[in-house]
Amino acid sequence: MALVLAGLKVEDLHWDLLIALVVGVVVALGLGSSVPNLLFRTIGDALALDVDLGARPLLVGVALVAVVGLVVGLVGDAPIHEVVRRPDRDALLGREAVQAAAEREAPFAQPGRGRLV
Repeated sequence: MALVLAGLKVEDLHWDLLIALVVGVVVALGLGSSVPNLLFRTIGDALALDVDLGARPLLVGVALVAVVGLVVGLVGDAPIHEVVRRPDRDALLGREAVQAAAEREAPFAQPGRGRLV
């Protein structure tokens, strides 16, 4: 990715790439040293769940992710119809661009003109 951006001659990426590298190394070290598994096992032991010891971190992790997802979903400020709906073509392209595109397509919209029959 860095080579593509360098080939496109995008400027001022030094700090962004450095921050991405540091975040990537921290996440890799955290996941590689099994910190989430240790955290989920500790929470499961503290709750004294009556499940198999091998499945306890998995169940706690799934429940924790579900609770975090629920909180983010309830607190989130974007209604689903705003996320799913398509953006307005006039607002993105500008009214002039939409009218110019409609004029270019006009001969093909009329029956018998501009089409191969």
